[in-house]
Amino acid sequence: MSNSQPDDSAIQRYVTTGDGSVASCFVKDVLALKDAKIGDWGIWWLGTVPCRKVQIVGLVVGVMEYERRMMYTIDDGTEVIDCVYALPQIKASPVKPPKNLKPYVSSKTKETTAPIKYGRPPPIKVGKTACVVGKVEAWNDTKQLFVDTIGTS
Repeated sequence: MSNSQPDDSAIQRYVTTGDGSVASCFVKDVLALKDAKIGDWGIWWLGTVPCRKVQIVGLVVGVMEYERRMMYTIDDGTEVIDCVYALPQIKASPVKPPKNLKPYVSSKTKETTAPIKYGRPPPIKVGKTACVVGKVEAWNDTKQLFVDTIGTS
């Protein structure tokens, strides 16, 4: 019986489907993840287990609101990590003129697009316990989670 290592495609399948899609761990484990250096998939080694997404549970100790995202700082008692929640885009449709009115449009005028608006963030406040599932990304010599789901527990 051979003791062979799985190839890169097997690892990619494992971390994107089934049991390997989300690894439950502590924040200190997330910060200690080692880059697996498998393509541009963002795959990390959690000890000897490959992972791409993690689930953490901790206390919300900070909330920063930006125009296009929310930043939740989570402390699980082992370490602290920033979790980035991208606000959903809401595209407003342009105002349409009445059907019987044909507006004059100069050939020099370019069509304008509607401004992009962003939805409301999850109502999670400082002091609440939150469960976060997200993709691990390297950021300024540390790591962040890009949130898939966030909720209070």
